[in-house]
Amino acid sequence: MKLVISIMVLVVFIIGSATVFYFYSATIHEELHDIIEKIEEAALEDDWEKVNRKNDSLQELWSKGDALWTPVIDHKEVDRVDEAITRIDALSRLCLKDELLVEIVTARRLISRLQDNEKPTLQSIF
Repeated sequence: MKLVISIMVLVVFIIGSATVFYFYSATIHEELHDIIEKIEEAALEDDWEKVNRKNDSLQELWSKGDALWTPVIDHKEVDRVDEAITRIDALSRLCLKDELLVEIVTARRLISRLQDNEKPTLQSIF
């Protein structure tokens, strides 16, 4: 009987931890998308001061996301997002509008793919 209770407690703990992780991760995804959208809007308006402020926020948030996802998601996918966000950083500091806008689209897509791979579906498990 003790074994059954121990197993049930362990299963509840694992499911609870996975649920908390998923919702925390979804929050970071949403914040990344919001900041990237604000960077895009500021770049379209040629407001480079705002672009660089939002870029600093993006870099700070990405450091949290990178630390969260690196242990649990395929490193190649996380590295590709990291490369795109690093290019956003460089392009925003150089005020290269066209290249920045292209990289924003790339980063947005890569982040969406990370989120899709985290969803608890049979496709993402197998």
